[in-house]
Amino acid sequence: MNRIACAEFSDDLLRELAFSADLIRQSTGDGLIALDRLHRIVYWSTVMEQISGLSRTEVLGGDVFEVFPFLTAIGEDRQWRAALEGKVATSRDKEYSVPQSQRAGVFDAHYLPLRSSDGSIVGAVAVVRDVSERKRAEQRIGEIERRFHIMADAAPVLLWMANTSGLCTFFNQSWLDFTGRTQQDEWGVGWAEGVHFEDLQHCLDTYTDAFNTRQVFEMEYRLRRHDGEYRWVLDRGTPRYEPDGAFAGYIGSCIDITDRKASEAELRRTLRAREEFLGLVSHELRTPITALQLQLERLQRAGLSAMAASQQEIVGRIGANTERLAHLVESVLHVCRIESGKLQLQVVEFDLALLARATLDELRPAADRKRLELRLRAAPDLPPLHSDAELLRLVLTNLLMNAVKFTDRGHVELMLGATAGAHTLAVCDTGRGIAREHHARVFGVFEQLEDSRQKHTPGVGLGLALVKAMTSALGGNVSLESELGRGSVFTVSVPSSGPARSGLRAARPG
Repeated sequence: MNRIACAEFSDDLLRELAFSADLIRQSTGDGLIALDRLHRIVYWSTVMEQISGLSRTEVLGGDVFEVFPFLTAIGEDRQWRAALEGKVATSRDKEYSVPQSQRAGVFDAHYLPLRSSDGSIVGAVAVVRDVSERKRAEQRIGEIERRFHIMADAAPVLLWMANTSGLCTFFNQSWLDFTGRTQQDEWGVGWAEGVHFEDLQHCLDTYTDAFNTRQVFEMEYRLRRHDGEYRWVLDRGTPRYEPDGAFAGYIGSCIDITDRKASEAELRRTLRAREEFLGLVSHELRTPITALQLQLERLQRAGLSAMAASQQEIVGRIGANTERLAHLVESVLHVCRIESGKLQLQVVEFDLALLARATLDELRPAADRKRLELRLRAAPDLPPLHSDAELLRLVLTNLLMNAVKFTDRGHVELMLGATAGAHTLAVCDTGRGIAREHHARVFGVFEQLEDSRQKHTPGVGLGLALVKAMTSALGGNVSLESELGRGSVFTVSVPSSGPARSGLRAARPG
């Protein structure tokens, strides 16, 4: 084929085409093709060879519509003819197929007339760009978006998306079903029409502040349902980003928390009722118990030794039951304070060994009645402990009373030690023991085990639950080692330097 297929083309014009094609190839990777007025190919750039898979020698001089029949099939012949008539034309996303090289894809093209130095039209030129990879990427993105929409519409939560301007551009079917509105109704800021007027400003301020700082946000507001009822929703939004790190907008989800809000309100009412109950217990139960204890003390001072043995036994039982009742009332009050977060810690420095001895002395009469030996074994040079002394005394009291209660013979031993950053208190007994399958249950509130440990032993199951709650409030933990018939070891570990933060702490027992 001749290099020049039309006499109207000059060497200068072809050189200019070659120079322009080289610039295009270097800057954009676009191909360049030129035709004469008879539709014969007179120029074929290197990039066109790469796109089509055909070399210059295979196409130069040939009729472009015969070499590439697909051009006529897709209507691209009209673009070429328009350029030959002096017009500029553009095509987007056109599919091509070259059977000779088995190449196929998608291209964009820009057509314009080619003029000689005197201004006459001598042909047409097209700048061609292969956009196959871009189209494949768009198709992949489109498929991902379709899958996302399918998944989003099937989700039981309300989902929304916003673009980089902050306008919402998508709501899933669950949202639309909830509000009874369409995508067009909710688009942009239309969704705000369903927000309760008392919550709207706070809702918009929270969203705008988070959007401007690209922060995750969470807010509660009332949203009108399709039946006109306002329901509380928890809305959580998260910024989203493109693979290159560019900000792409927000995606968020809403869940209906109306029932939870109602439960919280009911809980607050319950807590208020419990506070009233605590006040009643403090006054109505503590007062007569204290009066009874004072009367018993007076009776003892009046001459208990002069009483008959049977009378002394009765007075002793009354005293023991009164102490037990007082302890039960205090346990209930402590459980309630801990659960409601009303427990105030008073962290001080004190000698744990002195506290342990004083606690053992208080419980010695109960141990003596059962002929049990109380032992104390403290590590030498035990460092001072920073904690709530009164709360730790209650922990020790409950563990020791529990050990005495369930030990029929032998001894109860309290061992004190210190490790790196913690003080330990272990209460060991030679009592009935606890089966392994019941270890987790013993710390539950009002938990009573149906085995030999509990048989014929009165109690309501608050002691160990209280121990766990108070130990947790002190920043520590309690553990149990026991086997049925082989005694028990309860070990408490608390931070030597005190809880992580003192003051109000809420720790649910059990």
